[in-house]
Amino acid sequence: MTVQQSDGIREKWFTRAVSAAGALTLAYSIYRLSFEPFRLDWMLLLIFVALATWRAEVWIPGVRSKITLTDTFVYIGALMLGPWAASVLASIDGLARSPRGAKAKRLGTVGINMAAMNLAVLASSLLAVEMFGPLDELVYDTARVNEFAFAMLVIALGNYIINTGIIAAAVSLSKKRSFVKTWVGDYLWTSAVFLVGMIAAGLICKVIAAFGFYWLVLSIPIMLLTYLTYKIYLGKVESSNQHIETLTKLHLATIESLTMAIDAKDPLTRGHIKRVRRLAEALARATDYPQDQMEGLKAAALLHDIGKLAVPEHILSKPGRLSSAEYSKVMIHPVVGADILSNVEFPYEVVPIVKHHHEKFDGTGYPSGLKGEEIPLGARIITVVDCYDALTTNRPYRPRYALDQAIELMRRESGRTFDPVILDKFLEIVASLEEALPSLATPAVSIPGIEPDLTGQLVEQAFGKGRTEKALRDIAAAQREVLSLYEISQTLGSTLKLSEVLPIVAAKLENIANFTTLVIYMSEGARLRAAYAIGKNAELLKGTELPSGEGGAGWVAQHRQVLIGGSPLADLELPLGHAAASYRSTAIFPLLREDTLVGTLALYSEEDRGYSADEVRLLETIASHAAAAVHNALVFERTQESALTDNLTGLPNSRYMYSFFDQERNRAERHGYPLMLLMMDLDGFKKINDTYGHHVGDEILRSIAQVARNQLRTGDTLIRYAGDEFVAILHRATPDTVLDLKERLQKAVDGFAHEVRPGRVARVGLSIGHSAYGTDGVAIDELMEIADQRMYEDKIARKRNASSMRVASFPARNA
Repeated sequence: MTVQQSDGIREKWFTRAVSAAGALTLAYSIYRLSFEPFRLDWMLLLIFVALATWRAEVWIPGVRSKITLTDTFVYIGALMLGPWAASVLASIDGLARSPRGAKAKRLGTVGINMAAMNLAVLASSLLAVEMFGPLDELVYDTARVNEFAFAMLVIALGNYIINTGIIAAAVSLSKKRSFVKTWVGDYLWTSAVFLVGMIAAGLICKVIAAFGFYWLVLSIPIMLLTYLTYKIYLGKVESSNQHIETLTKLHLATIESLTMAIDAKDPLTRGHIKRVRRLAEALARATDYPQDQMEGLKAAALLHDIGKLAVPEHILSKPGRLSSAEYSKVMIHPVVGADILSNVEFPYEVVPIVKHHHEKFDGTGYPSGLKGEEIPLGARIITVVDCYDALTTNRPYRPRYALDQAIELMRRESGRTFDPVILDKFLEIVASLEEALPSLATPAVSIPGIEPDLTGQLVEQAFGKGRTEKALRDIAAAQREVLSLYEISQTLGSTLKLSEVLPIVAAKLENIANFTTLVIYMSEGARLRAAYAIGKNAELLKGTELPSGEGGAGWVAQHRQVLIGGSPLADLELPLGHAAASYRSTAIFPLLREDTLVGTLALYSEEDRGYSADEVRLLETIASHAAAAVHNALVFERTQESALTDNLTGLPNSRYMYSFFDQERNRAERHGYPLMLLMMDLDGFKKINDTYGHHVGDEILRSIAQVARNQLRTGDTLIRYAGDEFVAILHRATPDTVLDLKERLQKAVDGFAHEVRPGRVARVGLSIGHSAYGTDGVAIDELMEIADQRMYEDKIARKRNASSMRVASFPARNA
């Protein structure tokens, strides 16, 4: 057996000690041979044959070992010439089969190989001699066949145990692996090689005993023929295995590509799958995870979040705390992932790990509430590394934790969320793992059974490196587009105020599109008005107007088509003057709600740039959302205005009065000025309705409302309260002001005459009462009650003073 060269430091003294022991063994064996009689010609023949055939070897498929012809000749030397001659032959064989390389590396490797060979052969041969006597006597004694067979078994097994033990120790020290795991994983199944070589040697020795030693030369062609037969047969087996392995690697590379595509959807968590796979593998090795299940753990680490395909992206990327309903949706992803993978017949444990990687050690996890060691070991490992990576990377809802903070948080969950033994082992190795994690962003992911470099080659061969990177960028871009549209829809749906909708649209576009200035024009009849603008010169552009059909924005409004790349001068020259010359390109989109033009969305840029098809498509979609939001806001404002406005007179109605009075009361208290309320009622209005009909009464109400409004001061508010009653709210009004206003109102209304038909007019009067805020009350109902009482007192007084009340009609000459 041979060992690969290593430049490790830890195995240096072991290598020197074993090499020294091998050199002393060789020297002592030569010394013993000089005193013991042996057939030198036989020895030289065996050395020649061994050197001539040392390259004749066949690797056993699936096992890290090979069948060699030289092992057979070493065994022949042990059986025919004795242990010391066999030791010399083994030393020569070890030296011949050592790999070539740098001098320092070569010396250590040569020493180990030679020592492993001669120490193992000498020790096992001496043991057989001690048990059965001289071995050459067993070869020639036909009566001692059973002892001969047992002697061969002792030599083969002894050689196997000592040889592989020395090599496994060197490898374990070099690779920092457990000796037992190294020996069991790499050398346990090589015992057949030693037994096959010994059986061949025993048969040849019996032929030599019957026909003479030089029949060995005749056995060489037979052995070579056997070697060629094995090489061809096992070569075909190896070729078939390699074909299967290549297919398996391609399948796994496909899995990796899909998981990378899923990973690429979220820019904040990109690389999470890579890191979890690498961390899980390292932690598994540190916790003596079963080697035959290691590939399953790697696959599960790659696929552990595949169930998140069933979770809406807006939940996964939500920047705030999840609601209980949203968290319930997230909790389904382990079960969904397990269901997706259940159709795949994995040869190792994958589905249980994926399903239970969110279980907690104390039984409070999901989906099954497993506790302690009921949770699969692989799932407990994934739980630790998945949480660690989540804590130490940025997430939509929080920035990353520092390493010491993350470790402290995880320590608190020992025995609750995490298996204490696994967590302690992870914390022991996390510092060394952290050094390797930054490099995971660039190399290809290593997938089960494939080294990272090979995986990258397979993915690149299958898809092409550039094409793969472009595909991942396209996936990420599509995901950003979906999230942007979702955020815009959510935000626009949160308000119905036009004053809030326009800034929201502009702010979202600022994060998506490249522009110097953005203007949102509103359609107002045959003109466009710049209702909102952001960016350079925004204040100069707000409120500017364009005729529909003129300029880029006007052309878009008239033709209701997108305009890309037109000159912005026609839109900007009038409001900006010479500053408009710095703008080079435009992108203008109509804001259409069904067939109704709401306005236009204009992006002006100082760069002479175009927009890709994807950018135009995204902006058109945003414009459609924006148009709907603006349309809804306009409808809402009109509806709200209608709800607070009297349809007949156009005055505010009683619903408006209550909210308006609260505002005025608060303002009066804050600034300390007087606040008055007038209650007004038309005199003789009922008779007009009864005589001429309600349509005449409605016309008189509209006219009286205009007459009264003209008499109020700027800032006073006139409200139609109900029927023929009106209320006026006066700020900063003194009693003298109220008296003067009362006289002017009554004089104006008394002087008003409505022509019912030619030659006949109708007149009404106006009774008025007032109340003062603070003096007469503080609540509006109190003030209205006082004002109403005074109004009726005024009505009685007006009747008493009037000789007659003209409430029906009079000749036109009396008007």
